[in-house]
Amino acid sequence: MPRLFLIIGFALAILAAANGALFRGLAPCPDNNVAGGTWYPEGCMKCKCYAKSYVCESCGAFALDYNKSQCYEEPNAGGPYPDCCLPTVVCVEDPGFDSSKLANPPLEIDPPVVVEAAR
Repeated sequence: MPRLFLIIGFALAILAAANGALFRGLAPCPDNNVAGGTWYPEGCMKCKCYAKSYVCESCGAFALDYNKSQCYEEPNAGGPYPDCCLPTVVCVEDPGFDSSKLANPPLEIDPPVVVEAAR
């Protein structure tokens, strides 16, 4: 019996990871979509139309772990769902890197001024 709970728990974890966020509309499908049809509305989503409702899935929330003093995120808005969910991480050594997009840009420190003491 404990093995069954482990299998069920594992299956639920996979399902939770596979879908970022889901919502259901309890109304006819918008924009003249018909039952069985799929469409991709703005905002990185995928929706499926059913006879009397529709379901949409989107990216959900996530966090990427990278060195924010050396890298920044660029949205991946050009791809269809789910490719548009994850941004591209651009780092110092990457082509097209723009240091002005860093969250914590390096400080530009003036060189020290040497003052000679009076004799």
